[in-house]
Amino acid sequence: MILEFLFVTCCCLYLSYRQLKRTRKASLTAIYDLNDIGRPSDKRIGGNAVICGGSIAGLLTARVCADHFSKVIIVDPEAWLVTEEGMRDHHRQQGSDYMASRKRSRVPQYTSMHLYQPFSLMALRKLFPNFDRELEGCGFLDSGDPGLRISGIPVLFPTGIPQTIWMTRPAYETLLRRLVLSTCSNVEFITGSVTSLQPASTSWESVAYVSFRTASDAETLQVPAALVVGLFHSI
Repeated sequence: MILEFLFVTCCCLYLSYRQLKRTRKASLTAIYDLNDIGRPSDKRIGGNAVICGGSIAGLLTARVCADHFSKVIIVDPEAWLVTEEGMRDHHRQQGSDYMASRKRSRVPQYTSMHLYQPFSLMALRKLFPNFDRELEGCGFLDSGDPGLRISGIPVLFPTGIPQTIWMTRPAYETLLRRLVLSTCSNVEFITGSVTSLQPASTSWESVAYVSFRTASDAETLQVPAALVVGLFHSI
């Protein structure tokens, strides 16, 4: 009788743990949201989604917005990003020790090896079905355990750590840029620096236009915007 009671109690505790784990994962992570990315093309939002900056965050944002808006515009001050130097897979063609002759002027630790969270790989595989094939030669997949040590003592992780991406910042950003532009026909790069936002009304309930200065500083132009994404502390 006691053994049966203990067995039932253990089963209830285990099932409660599984349910709690799933609930916490759903409320604290976006893992279960990956299947809801995008919408049918005939239900896309009209107007432009303007992304201020074409770095890693900007490129991933543009990819997500491409499934929701009729057009996505990335405004970035560095014109060379959409040239051969910024688009070609140098790492695969010239070896893993290749160092780009051009560097991002506003990105710290640009040439360092980066470790990305396993969720990044899950999301990238959802956004780009051919991601694993495109990754070959410019990065690799390995365990998400970074080998952390505290005073020389290794930090132990549970078994079954999922894979993640290991690659340098230039290779990763170049790969993302090439994938976004090759898979999303409604994404456009504009060379310039965002200077201000123009409200749709005096109440600033919504933004109507994004103003940006061209690369040559010759003029300031505006693009209409249904959504604006960026950091605006300097505007």
